[in-house]
Amino acid sequence: GKESISQMHYAIRRLLKLICSHLKGTILFIDDLQWSDTATLDLLKSIVSDGEIPSLLIVGAYREDEVPE
Repeated sequence: GKESISQMHYAIRRLLKLICSHLKGTILFIDDLQWSDTATLDLLKSIVSDGEIPSLLIVGAYREDEVPE
């Protein structure tokens, strides 16, 4: 349930912290955001709101002509 999702978010943030702390800069590029579900967006919010991930740039792309109405 919610606890396992929280643990997964924590594990992904921890992995990003480890990776980013050993590199001078890291770019996370996410394509096709128009197809993102709520769980994916919640994970991205969790990553973005974590102020302890050093040198991480998140770039997202979506195709306006494929955005569901």
